[in-house]
Amino acid sequence: MRGGKSSSPKSPSLGKLMVKKTIRIVAGLLISLVFLWLAFRKSDLSQVWGILKTMRIDLIIVVFVISVLSLMLRSLRWKTLGKEYHNVSWKNCFEATSIGLMLNNFVPFRGGDLFQGYFLAKKSGLPKSYTMATVFLERIIDFFPPLIMIVAGSFFVVLPEQIKLSRIFLLLFILFALIYLFISQRKRFINIIQNFMHHKHSERIDRFLDNLAKAILFIKDRQVITQSVPLTLLNWFVLTSVTTFLTLKAVGIQLNFLAVFLVLGISIMSVAIPSSPGFVGTWEFFTMLALSIFKIDRDRALSYAVISHFMALLPATIFGLYYFYLEMFVRKEKIDISEKA
Repeated sequence: MRGGKSSSPKSPSLGKLMVKKTIRIVAGLLISLVFLWLAFRKSDLSQVWGILKTMRIDLIIVVFVISVLSLMLRSLRWKTLGKEYHNVSWKNCFEATSIGLMLNNFVPFRGGDLFQGYFLAKKSGLPKSYTMATVFLERIIDFFPPLIMIVAGSFFVVLPEQIKLSRIFLLLFILFALIYLFISQRKRFINIIQNFMHHKHSERIDRFLDNLAKAILFIKDRQVITQSVPLTLLNWFVLTSVTTFLTLKAVGIQLNFLAVFLVLGISIMSVAIPSSPGFVGTWEFFTMLALSIFKIDRDRALSYAVISHFMALLPATIFGLYYFYLEMFVRKEKIDISEKA
């Protein structure tokens, strides 16, 4: 009887959780399918395949090498964002970043970001709320370079109706305003949440928001900002821009570097749209939208969208799967053997 009473309240909540997860997965798949249809509907797949078969493999190899360097630099930048990361090794940050980005290719709605913070917390002994807060901060920082690229490029070309400059400035204003309000009114914000949620959950949110505020306040730390900002600029405006330029050239598209900034900025903005794992569909559509500004042939634009998406996912997928395998099987097996001994 006791077992039946204790299990009955959990069943509905478990059922609701499964329903919510199912709805999210289905919604993400539907969004991706819609954007895939928009990207492929007027394309000649035989022409696309022909372009991909004749692309320059030497440039693609260079793109892969630079993409690995970008992943390493991104991990180093993450290490600079938290004051508590001084004793955390770069290797642990690299492993966590690779696993998190890899899981984003398979888990909807950027679920890998949560595991990235969890993995580093497990390795470093730091609170999960703190490591996850810095992951969230990292995503906020990476939201600005693509916007800057779009703004810079928009002064020299006419943007399509879907991407108005006024909307971009409005988005930037709203983002800055939200960050400012959160920092200045954090305690009031937490109190409002606590009034509407169960005490147990409000404590967790309190800890998370408190650590998030500490992470966001890195802008007051000159040492942190002098390290993270140059690394961010180097990663986006040099490494990632070069890989975009070389991938375009590999499929026969010649654009100047300012145009490359615009294409990269619009492509990256697609990851902000909730979709299926790996941002399938949204990446292809927005990349083709960006290339349509420069009157690039639709089939060639789709060829670039496909190969650029693949190369963007490849390094983190390879390293992420490797470290995930080590963590879940090899290292776990060693722990089990030592415990038995």
